[in-house]
Amino acid sequence: MALSASEMAQNLDVLAGSRILMAGRRVVRSLHRHLQGRIFATLTDANFKLHFYDTQCGVKFVRADILRPLLDVLQEQRWLLDVELLVMLKRQGARFLEVPIDWEDFGGSKVIPGLDAARMFWGLLQLRRRLEHVSLPTHRDALPEGEPHAQR
Repeated sequence: MALSASEMAQNLDVLAGSRILMAGRRVVRSLHRHLQGRIFATLTDANFKLHFYDTQCGVKFVRADILRPLLDVLQEQRWLLDVELLVMLKRQGARFLEVPIDWEDFGGSKVIPGLDAARMFWGLLQLRRRLEHVSLPTHRDALPEGEPHAQR
């Protein structure tokens, strides 16, 4: 079932892209980057239960009225910013939709294999501990209940 843009706007708080080969999408990336991403996604889900295929994809649209109150609470500066934001949005009751997109890595990555993987793992543990003690601002309008995350 296809939704119009206005129907999506009424029923979603977050629309997130995902670099996943499905629905006729084209994803070009090295096996190493793909495997590193899958390991990171697995560790992220084990820690935060976000149920996202690809938290690190930079394509995210968030309703401004839900995002604004969180901006002063966000602390991450690098790779974990996406995870931190998604965890906070989930705790606020945001409704997510993750959709496959076309993607191609063009090289020039600043990721250092091994070292950055260890940093990301350690960062996830630190983020989990920190977020256990963060109190989030309350959203002025209660979000309607619904399925918290869907993938198309």
